[in-house]
Amino acid sequence: MCTHKRAFESETLVGLVRAITSGNVHPIDSTVYDRGIQDLVDSMLSVLPDKRPSIEKLMGKSILLPMIYNVFLDAGDDEMLNLKYKNLF
Repeated sequence: MCTHKRAFESETLVGLVRAITSGNVHPIDSTVYDRGIQDLVDSMLSVLPDKRPSIEKLMGKSILLPMIYNVFLDAGDDEMLNLKYKNLF
């Protein structure tokens, strides 16, 4: 989404699998997105599963915390905010 293109594209399923397993993705424009976003996207698209962040690690990323906070607020989930994330804001 940061590149305004799909991360992986192909006309065939075999081609799509090759694209995913090759790890080649479109670079993110550094004049639009900061290094933190670039690193985050790179880690989530890693070919190696153990190099990809868990949901817990993603939710702890300072770059995502304001967005996560707003999702909880919009959902009216005050209990979740109080238990886990309120002290981060």
